[in-house]
Amino acid sequence: MKQRNSIKKLGLLYLLACLILLSGFSPFAVKKNAPDSPIYQVVFDPEDGSSYHNWHKASIPEGGRITDQPADPQKEGFIFEGWAYAYDENDTPVLWNFAADAVSENTTLWAVWGKACQIVFDPEDGTGYSDWYKVTIPAGGKITDQPADPQKEGFVFEGWAYAYDENGTPVLWNFETDAVSENTTLWAVWENGTIVAFDPDDGKTTYPDFYKAVVKPGHKVTDSPADPQREGYVFEGWAYAYDENGTPLLWDFNCPAGEKNMTLWASWTKEDNGNHAGIGNGTAGADNNSAGTIQDKTDTTGKNPATGKEGNYFLGFLAVLGVLSFGALALLKHQR
Repeated sequence: MKQRNSIKKLGLLYLLACLILLSGFSPFAVKKNAPDSPIYQVVFDPEDGSSYHNWHKASIPEGGRITDQPADPQKEGFIFEGWAYAYDENDTPVLWNFAADAVSENTTLWAVWGKACQIVFDPEDGTGYSDWYKVTIPAGGKITDQPADPQKEGFVFEGWAYAYDENGTPVLWNFETDAVSENTTLWAVWENGTIVAFDPDDGKTTYPDFYKAVVKPGHKVTDSPADPQREGYVFEGWAYAYDENGTPLLWDFNCPAGEKNMTLWASWTKEDNGNHAGIGNGTAGADNNSAGTIQDKTDTTGKNPATGKEGNYFLGFLAVLGVLSFGALALLKHQR
């Protein structure tokens, strides 16, 4: 009896353990939700005089990073440096690190602005201020953004000047070392140049369409067009004068240009089409060709001299001779 009671107790304990285990996996088990993370508001103050109502705002969960931020603001005469959230011991704004900093409370970030200088490039070509190239550079920074070198007919561009020395000579800005400290206007410095025009001498191109290069006097001509093309001719080079025999003198591009403008013209040689001795044409070729027209004595394929028609008249003559011979032999036999 005691053994049966023990078995019953063990069975009840086993069932109770199973029920406890099953209750943990039951779909009807009530789960307790973890407490929601607080949501904080991050406000961006552009420090441009706008009101709170227009400021960009983002909702970020506690411990999260700010992934929603506005475009960098603009402020005339200043350069945007970043968004600050506090000041250090030197009263310098501490910028928010969007890659590492996490939000832990409601936060206002404000725009930090650095002093900027405007650099204006005056090409000295008659254009107005509104068309001049302009860039904004942080104070103490170097000018890394500049326009392409300007062009002015008959002049060579020397560089961008910012002042004059004691002799009235323009002082050029050194873009490698000079730093900006204030608003600055740089103007183009021009030097008289020698215009070198290239005349293709093709009978159709006129001076306004000639390729032109401007060279500093005493310097080599390093800018020239591609070799021109002309049907039936070979381009020899660019000539600048004729010698006493009327032969064009070609320009040596290793020589420096003078102070006077000059025009170089294309020197052409007529293309060799092969009409000369030794290639089957010309005098020797004519003799050879004449010899080739003499009929060979063994040639029996010429024209019949009587009719002027094509035919083998030598074989015809033999046939006639054969018929006459056969007739003569027959007549002699008959007489006998």
